[in-house]
Amino acid sequence: MSALEQLRNRLENINKLLFDEKSTLQNDPNNFALKLSVRSLEDHVSDLAKQIELAEAEQEKSLIELRLIGEQVKNGSIPLKLLSKIASPFSSAVTNAALKLHSNNKYTPDRETIDNFERSLDLRLSSLGVGSTKLYITGNVTADLGGDSFLPNTLETIFALLNANEENFYDLVHHIGYKSAKSIEEFVSVLDKENLSADCSWSNKNGDEFFWKGRKEEITKIKYLLEKTDEPEVIEISIKGVVNLLSETGRIEITPDNEHKIKVMYKSDLFPQVAKLSLGDRAIFKIEKTSFFNSTVNDYVYKYKLLDVLS
Repeated sequence: MSALEQLRNRLENINKLLFDEKSTLQNDPNNFALKLSVRSLEDHVSDLAKQIELAEAEQEKSLIELRLIGEQVKNGSIPLKLLSKIASPFSSAVTNAALKLHSNNKYTPDRETIDNFERSLDLRLSSLGVGSTKLYITGNVTADLGGDSFLPNTLETIFALLNANEENFYDLVHHIGYKSAKSIEEFVSVLDKENLSADCSWSNKNGDEFFWKGRKEEITKIKYLLEKTDEPEVIEISIKGVVNLLSETGRIEITPDNEHKIKVMYKSDLFPQVAKLSLGDRAIFKIEKTSFFNSTVNDYVYKYKLLDVLS
């Protein structure tokens, strides 16, 4: 019997006992000891229900554990203002990344689109745990009618950025979007300012575990990379070129006429068009070009996203 099944059986037994004691209390309303017993059982039922909720979330791979370490967050408690400072940018980072990764090709999604994504992700602070202070955050990993589940892919990319190095940093910022990246910057800046460390973990349905060990060195590194990232210039261009590489993982390589080869990412909704291409095909591609200024080398870094195959 699994731990979750044991919890459910225990809750069922406690609920039966609670029902019996409440029935007895109706016949003996002045029994003080019985009143205390009923209150204790009600608290126990509430605690078991919370344990079951967390166990179900962990089983469904929708449970994110954020462990905070520091003087302000001992023994499973956290100042309310500090909780808000941490939770708000974390939530914004996930929502903005999901919008960038899964919404249609819009530069600025409207309020209705943002609200729909927030409802779909359904991020919640489910519980606090001891061991410094652990924030148990749950979200919705259930696929919609179209077979899409926004949260898993979004979390994988968030973890990748938190663990980024200078070599893959701009690829990941381009992937999740500038707004999400700046929300992550705000999140790690709060940790830095408040002298906190953090362990963030999650595992997907394939059993892959994702982890960020946010100690002073890691926080300083990713904060530095994010702080020097200004808002990129984004333009649409048309490129005529030859297909050099096709991948089912969301990337193609194109050699534009008289130019160097470029790597272009594409979203899953464009896969039917990409699948019609063959190596060596010449076509006209509508592309979103994003230009990041890298102050470290005093030069631009260019990233490309496919918007359409025109011919």
